[in-house]
Amino acid sequence: MPERLKIFYIDLFRKVNSNPYWLKAFQRLGETRAFDIRKDIRNLDPLLRGSAPDHVHLGGSVKKGLIRPETLARVKADTGCTITAFYGDARYSPYHCRLAPVVDAIYINNKTHLKKNRALGYTKFHYLPCPTDPEVFRPIESRKRYDLLFIGNNNSTSRTRQLGEIHARFRLTVVGRGWEGCPFSALPEAYGEDFSMLVGQAKILLGVIDEAWIGLEACFSNRLVNTLACGAFFIQRYTPGLESLFKNHEHLVWYHKEDELFSQIHRYLDSPSERQRIGAAGRSLVLENFTYDRAVRTILGDSLLKNRRREMSAQ
Repeated sequence: MPERLKIFYIDLFRKVNSNPYWLKAFQRLGETRAFDIRKDIRNLDPLLRGSAPDHVHLGGSVKKGLIRPETLARVKADTGCTITAFYGDARYSPYHCRLAPVVDAIYINNKTHLKKNRALGYTKFHYLPCPTDPEVFRPIESRKRYDLLFIGNNNSTSRTRQLGEIHARFRLTVVGRGWEGCPFSALPEAYGEDFSMLVGQAKILLGVIDEAWIGLEACFSNRLVNTLACGAFFIQRYTPGLESLFKNHEHLVWYHKEDELFSQIHRYLDSPSERQRIGAAGRSLVLENFTYDRAVRTILGDSLLKNRRREMSAQ
């Protein structure tokens, strides 16, 4: 990989999302210029061509037709740059299929949509799980104030129902927006270091997901990897293919039905040494496989290899 690549990274950069962590990782590997999509998007075309980047990356907030494929095609023709995109939402994105003829690679966080798109002839899609930043998400030892902690906003009816079932049997605390009026204890949003501090105060962290997404293969949010990076004990709703990345009762614990979840909570609430062992193993696995630095090296390495092959075929 050439030294100090010129990278142009387009995304929405706010402390409440993961994009600043992506930016930090890109900055480590190249001279990175960031463009926030809250700015006038009409300025993007001249900025891109004027920057003459080696690589352009479209982050997870670039979606729903925000940047036209024709704009990227012009930039690619003018500069010879490579272009990649990452899309981390569970909802299927037709927009990224429209980008596929222009960009070099598109990375998504579930294998169900990967297989669907490849069956449609879109061969540039690749699987890339959501990563974490171990400099921010790290173990912070503290007194265990919470038995069960769920971190996430109140934006899913089915998830809220599931959390209500858990609260009826255990002492549940939730963290995030929109929980006012719900029966369980609620804390305000927590990001970055605040997230890590809260995680360190809980015995068990919960990965409860919307029922609409439980069929997506090998799909999980950054909540999972951020929690494991903190060395915490995590119980996750099973999705197909999870066993290809983690081992049950070794890196985390998963469940299929609510009765199974309740039995696992009962078991591990009274097993602090087991929670500690599994949390430490989960952190070790995440630091080895699921960091932003590793993800960005994969993205840049893949795109540059494709560019070299394209140059060789043109000779």
